[in-house]
This record gives sequence, structure tokens and C-alpha cells, in this order.
Amino acid sequence: MMETGSYNLHPEDLNNVFALSSADSLYICSAVLEDPATNTSSAPIQRLAGNIGRAGVAFLVPPQKPETKSYDTIDEWYCLDHKDFDGVVDDCFQGTSLHLSFSEACQPLNVQFSGNRDVEAYFIEALVSVYDHGKWVSELDILGSLRSQRVLREYLHSDPCQCSPAQPLGSRIISIDNYAEMVVPPKAPGIVRAKGNWQARLVAAAICIAKGHYVILKSENTWWNCFYKLSMNGRSVQEVLKETEQGARIVL
Repeated sequence: MMETGSYNLHPEDLNNVFALSSADSLYICSAVLEDPATNTSSAPIQRLAGNIGRAGVAFLVPPQKPETKSYDTIDEWYCLDHKDFDGVVDDCFQGTSLHLSFSEACQPLNVQFSGNRDVEAYFIEALVSVYDHGKWVSELDILGSLRSQRVLREYLHSDPCQCSPAQPLGSRIISIDNYAEMVVPPKAPGIVRAKGNWQARLVAAAICIAKGHYVILKSENTWWNCFYKLSMNGRSVQEVLKETEQGARIVL
């Protein structure tokens, strides 16, 4: 209503919308533009100058069933090393990039009769795709993934710890260093090494949630000894790693 002065649409009909394009403005959910560990409560929506090149008010929604590369050919098996995590914190996903495109799916919204011949407001299926060094990996439903109860956020805002940087691993944890290992992982706890790379961390959270894993977003201000002891509903991180059916994923 504030953008158009005339369209009074019901918010409950727009739950899956992650962006809106109208005139020279793009209104985008901050969760799509930031690290998944960032607290966006003060600015849940950001305005950018521009549009998607289509008339009217466009509400961007994700595909109902996002597609993901299968990594099932013989020449891709070499990517699946599944090495034990050696304690080194690194960014192994520097080739990550996010791209926006549109499918042919489009559905008009009911804005009551206005006398105009054009469709004035509509849903349009927008594909947020992740590429690794220019090669397509997956489509994402970012908002749907981050709303999942499988994202463990209790660990994000703990006070900086004073313990030693050395990390005692209490159980075997696999290092996930490429998208093949993320999409086709072992049924064991894993660590996605994407330190300081907000796009890769966002992608990792979305893909791992889509694969049915719990995702633990590690805060940069805790060392491993304290991190494993952090509690959620009376259980430590180490207990969560052991108890989850397919192994939780820690995103650095």
C-alpha cells in the first residue's frame, strides 16, 4: 500500500516472497544479502535502486522444488575425499557466486478491478542459483531454509572466550571443502570450511538444511574447547553432533 498507494494485499498471502520490484526500487529481505549469522532484526528489509526490467509490482518467490546437481558421474567422484577435519580454519569456497534468473512461471495477484489492461501485481518465480567457479551447483530457497528449526542459532552471540586456540576433537568430524562433499556427504558430522565468506556460508546453510541436516553456525569469537561445551536445550554441541541421525553440519 505504501509503495503503490492503491494495492492492499494481505501479508499472509506473501509468506514465500523474498523480494519485491516496483518502479525504480527493489525491496529485498536482508537474509538473502547477508551472512546467516548476522542479526538482521534492525533492518529486515533493504531497498536497492533498480528493478527486474518488468512493469508492475513483481513479488519474487523461490521454486517449489529447487534443483541441485547430483554429482553422480565417474569423473566427479574424485571430489569426494571426506578427509578428517584437521583443525585448520580456512575458506575453501572462494569460487562461490550467486545469480538471479527467472523461469516462465508467473501468476497474477488479485488487486481488484482497476480498469487497466495490464497485470499490475504478480508472483514471478525467481531462481537464486549458486555457481562454483562458473559451474552451476544448486537452486536455493534461502528464506525457507533459514526458517527451519534445524538451524541452531543459540551459538551465535556468546561472549568471546579466553581459552586456548587448540581444539580437542572428541569425535571424528569430516571436513567439507567443496560442493560435491556438501551435496553427497557421509552420514557423519561435518565442518564446512567457509570462514569469512558470507555467500558460501549462506549457501552451505541452505543446501545442508535442504539435505535434512542440522546446521550449527559457529561464532568467530569462540575457540573449539568452549564451542563444544555450548548448550542448547540442555545438550552440548558435541552431544548434538553425536545424536543427530545423519550428522550435523558446522558452518565456520
